Amino acid sequence: MGCNFCTDLEYAEVNTRWLNVGNPLFWLPKPVPNLQCAGDMLLSMSMPTATPPAGSVVVVVGGPRELVEATRQAAGVAAAARVETAELGTAATVVATHRPFAIVISEDVYTFDAAEFDALARDVNATLLKINVDGADLAKLERTLMPRLGRAHRRPR
Repeated sequence: MGCNFCTDLEYAEVNTRWLNVGNPLFWLPKPVPNLQCAGDMLLSMSMPTATPPAGSVVVVVGGPRELVEATRQAAGVAAAARVETAELGTAATVVATHRPFAIVISEDVYTFDAAEFDALARDVNATLLKINVDGADLAKLERTLMPRLGRAHRRPR
């Protein structure tokens, strides 16, 4: 039987020696590791074992600094997600690249082109969170975002 890193045929042809234990009926194949196979195995062992799922991203589009910071805090707590930012001109590219589970946008920016933002969120199957930032401090924004990001993260995609 071959290992996970080489084919059975390679294993049978290259990696087998015969072990004689006195009686020809007990001659058994014994595997000998192939250096290339061992190198592949070591390489795979050195790679990270856990990579964050693709959906563990939130994108903030055109938000003021307070909205970005509040989203970073809330996304980290509610969904262990990282936050990417995008300007209006790069929003489609950033969202398509990262495929977030949520897009956070201020209501002011949303009214700029509501239909386009709705379509963008629908295209990547993300929840669009419109946040009123007028007169809101960092703590209020976090309290607003935390439950909404948690629900968006738990939503089946």
